Amino acid sequence: MTSMISKDSGTTPLRLIILSLGEILGVSSVYFIKSSTLDPILLASFRLLTAALFLFPLFLRELKSTPEPFTLKELLMPGIPGILLSLHFMTWITGARLIPSAHSTLIVNLTPALTPLFLLILTGERLRKQEGLGSIIVLSGSFLMVRNDFHLDPVYFKGDILCLISMITLASYLVFSKRFMKGLWTYLFPLYLIGGLICFLFALTRINPFAVVPTRGDIIAVFGLGIVCTIGGHSIMNWAMKKMRGQLVSLFNTTQFLFAGIMGYFIFREVPRGNFLLASAVIIAGLIISVLTPDGLRRAESP
Repeated sequence: MTSMISKDSGTTPLRLIILSLGEILGVSSVYFIKSSTLDPILLASFRLLTAALFLFPLFLRELKSTPEPFTLKELLMPGIPGILLSLHFMTWITGARLIPSAHSTLIVNLTPALTPLFLLILTGERLRKQEGLGSIIVLSGSFLMVRNDFHLDPVYFKGDILCLISMITLASYLVFSKRFMKGLWTYLFPLYLIGGLICFLFALTRINPFAVVPTRGDIIAVFGLGIVCTIGGHSIMNWAMKKMRGQLVSLFNTTQFLFAGIMGYFIFREVPRGNFLLASAVIIAGLIISVLTPDGLRRAESP
């Protein structure tokens, strides 16, 4: 990734590879979370604040080296997506614990259904025909993956609603970067800082963070989530949203379950369920259709 968004980062195939790397880094969060005993919202707070801490020097460097000075509005603009990011983490952590994994997986994979609306409202970017077709196929693959385990049940209503809010805030938070990101680090540092502070304030209503004695696993989890999953995963997704077609980035986000399945098999010897391979093939087919437009891969770039 380059320091400034205005610079070219390379060919579109390279961008797609970087985006795939970001998805892999992002999905590794589940393994760090499992190794921690911290309150989940406090863990989300430490995750974001750790990312902000490590990005602070890059923030100052970019702030000083930018030819066109940043306005106060530009520096404060990440506050809105920062709030959305904190809501995404808190509702996802809480909601996913209340419902079966099939429900949470399907709901979060509905992001491509909402992203076109947010893109149109915030940036004016319109969905292309092949992106629309690819989106339908990807969403079908997501449903195929969980169809045997998903069922409507009033018991899961609260969890479903929380995960739905998590999905909406994820889609909207990422779209904000396409419109308001001027510099990469001057956008991401305040984004993570604000999100982390909001999560910390919410954590104060649950526990006393200052009385917590972190274990070795907690420390590893905080640094892993902050550096690998946030600076690596979320930063790449924000960067890609600015550099590429927004819907394509949203569609790639649905591949996290695929990477999680592969990592789970090799790390924890967890054998994927029966629909995993078929659903993966359908989703990959949808991605290929979305990328391989008549004009080639260059169409994957943002106009």
